[in-house]
Amino acid sequence: MENIDRSKLTIIRLIILLMCAMIIPVSLIAQDMKAGIKGGVNFSNFTSLDNTEDQGNRTGFHAGVFAQLPVSEFFAVQPELTYSTKGTKADYNIAGFEGEAKYNLNYLDIPVLAVFKLGESADIQIGPYVGFLLNKKVETDIISGQFAPDDSFKNVDFGMSAGFALNFDPISVGTRYNYGITKINETEASEAGLSNTRNSNAQIFIAFDLSN
Repeated sequence: MENIDRSKLTIIRLIILLMCAMIIPVSLIAQDMKAGIKGGVNFSNFTSLDNTEDQGNRTGFHAGVFAQLPVSEFFAVQPELTYSTKGTKADYNIAGFEGEAKYNLNYLDIPVLAVFKLGESADIQIGPYVGFLLNKKVETDIISGQFAPDDSFKNVDFGMSAGFALNFDPISVGTRYNYGITKINETEASEAGLSNTRNSNAQIFIAFDLSN
């Protein structure tokens, strides 16, 4: 029940942020709004992954669209919609059974970021995200069924994002870190391999402002 309440609270906060973005004066948005496409490289991992002898990043990508809505000279709200790969690979030794597992998870992420402007050349970006699990694939040579991909993962992930961007109009480059605040495992059977695991995802991105 506590996890459900926290999830509802996160959704409410996201809705409030989106509503705030929607009531920004249209004339202000039309004058300074940025909108375009972005993408880049992902370096993903799981936190608190138990019973592993070694764990490595999953290297992938993200791609999507963004809009930056100005509130003042020094502050903006930036909602995004991105397809993002996440996951990890790990070597296990569970009760004498050794093997490797590769977790490949793909999400539709919706971050809503507060953007603090450091002049025209740089931004600090921070805010919540909600991620919807689109598909998953687990490859393992450990115990059959131990890491069942069909029901081991929650369909919704909540977290926080923080990053930094340098602006070279109309291009921006930057880096961001996304940390899941909710556990990703869904079933009790998956506790042996996933326990209190959360998503951890670092990104390097390039964005193109197409509004001008």
